[in-house]
Amino acid sequence: MGKGGKSWIVIAIVLVLISLIGYCSTSTDFDLDNGNVALIRVQGVILTTEAGFLSDVASSSSIVHLIEEAVSDKEIDAILIEINSPGGSAVASQEIGDAIKRVDKPVVSYIRDAGASGGYWVASATDYIFASPLSIVGSVGVNAAQLEFAGFIERYNITYRQQIAGEYKDLGSPFRTLTPTEERRLQEKLDVMHTYFINEVQTNRGLSDEVMEEVSKADFYVGVQAIDLGLIDAFGGQHEAVAYLEEQLDDDVTIIVYEPERSFADLLASLSAPRTISLENVELGLQ
Repeated sequence: MGKGGKSWIVIAIVLVLISLIGYCSTSTDFDLDNGNVALIRVQGVILTTEAGFLSDVASSSSIVHLIEEAVSDKEIDAILIEINSPGGSAVASQEIGDAIKRVDKPVVSYIRDAGASGGYWVASATDYIFASPLSIVGSVGVNAAQLEFAGFIERYNITYRQQIAGEYKDLGSPFRTLTPTEERRLQEKLDVMHTYFINEVQTNRGLSDEVMEEVSKADFYVGVQAIDLGLIDAFGGQHEAVAYLEEQLDDDVTIIVYEPERSFADLLASLSAPRTISLENVELGLQ
């Protein structure tokens, strides 16, 4: 490699470092700013784990921690949740929803492009929901998906052997076809999760059985449909949510953005993290 090529590599490395430093300096740390309403974002696929700062993932561990920090901060009078998520892990969505319901301060949310499935579960736990007339809302359902290679294995005469202890231990193995009995048992698990999800949404929103009969079909709705079903309370975004909170608090609102604090070392380490996201076998998501 010539000197010119090496120079470009050095320049590229410098640019990456500058961008990382800029990210560190502009990322808001909730200990450094003053405000009376904490803004917490639930953006991207909802998972229980982190996936690096370049991945569009909402980690329930981080979000629950931020909610608890906002609750413990005496200067914070309310919490504003910004949601832009198609859903994700059922457990992660429940963790965030439960954390919101433990808050003893007003919690208002607004949905941007999407608050679907697990994203809507989170929204339903808040006291008041805003959304755009064109936001994607709902999708109150559960799905399980997997690749199956049984046909490929048979076609190329590949032998698959697995020893198990327990009749259903390898339920869902991608290397063989599900039996009718296994399909029924898997469907039972999904139905149990779906019922739990439906009950949570109905309890959180106080929806009638008639409305839930429609919502439980796991269809998604645009905002103008969602408001008629009672899935959201009003049209709007951050501006309208702030105006609502000012009325509720009888005070001016100053927003402070609560974000996970990331060190420079964390950002460097995340560059080598996998860029793909592996979801749990059973997930909540808009398909």
